[in-house]
Order: sequence, then C-alpha cells, then structure tokens
Amino acid sequence: LPADGDGGGLLRRHHADPNGLMYYRGWYHMFFQYNPVGTDWDDGMEWGHAVSRNLVTWRTLPIAMVADQWYDILGVLSGSMTVLPNGTVIMIYTGATNASAIEVQCIATPADPNDPFLRRWTKHPANPVIWSPPGIGTKDFRDPMTAWYDESDDTWRTLLGSKDDQDGHHDGIAMMYKTKDFLNYELIPGILHRVERTGEWECIDFYPVGRRSSDNSSEMLHVLKASMDDERHDYYSLGTYDSAANTWTPIDPDLDLGIGLRYDWGKFYASTSFYDPAKKRRVLMGYVGEVDSKRADVVKGWASIQVYIYLYLFIMHVRYIDLCVGSLGD
Repeated sequence: LPADGDGGGLLRRHHADPNGLMYYRGWYHMFFQYNPVGTDWDDGMEWGHAVSRNLVTWRTLPIAMVADQWYDILGVLSGSMTVLPNGTVIMIYTGATNASAIEVQCIATPADPNDPFLRRWTKHPANPVIWSPPGIGTKDFRDPMTAWYDESDDTWRTLLGSKDDQDGHHDGIAMMYKTKDFLNYELIPGILHRVERTGEWECIDFYPVGRRSSDNSSEMLHVLKASMDDERHDYYSLGTYDSAANTWTPIDPDLDLGIGLRYDWGKFYASTSFYDPAKKRRVLMGYVGEVDSKRADVVKGWASIQVYIYLYLFIMHVRYIDLCVGSLGD
C-alpha cells in the first residue's frame, strides 16, 4: 500500500481483506481489514481507510470503523459499499457479535456525505439487518458484496458466502438476498451456486463481463468469484446468470468455481472488485500475506500488504488476461 503519511500508524500492524472499494467525489476509496494492536488476524478487527486520486499513490486516513457495538465487538469484518443513483453511500459489513462471534450483517452510512474523504461513519440503529438463515452455521455467513439493481422486481441484490454440511463434507455456496431499502432483506429461495467439497466461500464477487461471441448468442456472461477459506486461494469461473430462477451456471463444468481458474497463483487473497465510473472499467484488488513466520511479523511490527491492482479484460469468452491499471502510465 503506497501511502502519503502513516494515518496514525496505519502502515504498521496487520492488513487483510480490502473492503468497500469505490470512487466518490473525485477520490478512490479503499477500506481494509486492520488489526490496530497486533500483526495477525484477531478478534476486534477494524476498517482501515485510504484514498487515492489515481489508484497508485495512496493517502492513509484515520480508522473508519471500530468494533464498539455488541453486534461487531469481536470484529468489523469484511463488507462492501454501494453507491445509489442519487449519490447515497451505504456500507454493509459482517459483524462478529459478543455471543461467541456469531456473524451478522450490518449497515452504516457517512456521517457527513459532503466530506469527499468520508472520514466518519454512523452505524444504523436497526443493526443487525441480516441474521444467518436456518441450516447455515452462525460463524459461516459473511462478506456481503456490493449490491446491484434488478429492474425485474425493483430490488437491490447482494451475495454472501457460506458452506453447508453434506454427508460429512462441506460444499461452498453463494446465497442471494434482495432489498428495497437496505434495512429489510429477503433471502431469495434456493442457492445461487454450489460446488461440492470446496468448503467455506468468503469474499464473494459477481459481475457481468460481456456476451458470448462464438455462437452469436445475446446471453450475458457473469464472473462468479470466491475466496476459498480452506486453501486460501481466489477462484473464479465464467457462467450464465438466470435472475428469475436465482441460478448461475458455469459455461464449462470442468472450470467450475474452486476447481478451475484462479486470479493469481501466489498468496493473493480476499479480492474484491468495483466498477470505476471515472474511467469506465472494473478494477480488482486483493491482499498478499508474506511467507514470514508470525514471530518475524511481530519483530518487524507489520504483516500483509494491499497490492496487485488489476484491470481484468474479458477476451474470447473463456479466459482472462491481466494488465496493470492504466493509471500507472498516466
């Protein structure tokens, strides 16, 4: 994370999942999982915050979200931002409660929407707004992604990752919720997608990339991505999305999520993307954990870095190529 200033120590300690990526009033915002007191992931994770004009040089800001309510006292975990057409910004994140770290979904809004740096946030009094549904483990229900609008029923939709127990093994799953007001949510019946024996899915991402070109089809293709908690890698797959049926189907079952394509073959993890309205592109970011021992991390005083800014381009309907963000050449 290149930065101007240390934001009161934000360049030290432990960095993890990038959260809430967005472009707002001329600034790119990146929030991220941050441990203010140690060099490892631990209870009480907070949201660090940095801003940039170009996605290359970053300025760190004070902590954006602290773990100070019963529903997030053991951690303000990963989440996302949604910018509504009228400019309203809504943060949705996973909170770890004071009751054995049960995972619930919560929302917050800017205390001062006129501040382009969005330095202060207000947690909503209705929190939590989503609890884990029946049959889903209370500690296996997290990381709501940026919502998108579905005009078929005038709702906003978001995905969460989880797993379920199938005869002694765990299948990774993506569950979809819809809302009209970001306070009241309905679980859409069924599972958007499931892959056997892939374990917990974290940091779900889902976005359109283009239409089929080889068979003259007008069908839109979508990327479904998940971070695999069991093996700590980011996988993606290309497929077709049926909104009415609430299903996503891979175009190649041999390259289904968790068994085929990966964003990166290193220690890149917990990635998320956002649409950049300033340059009309989709930008992907993740974090990289080093190979140092925990003891070495303690000695040096920090662990993990926010790196690998990518622009992924959809080509030939079956694969990706990756390029550094164009800002590097600006």
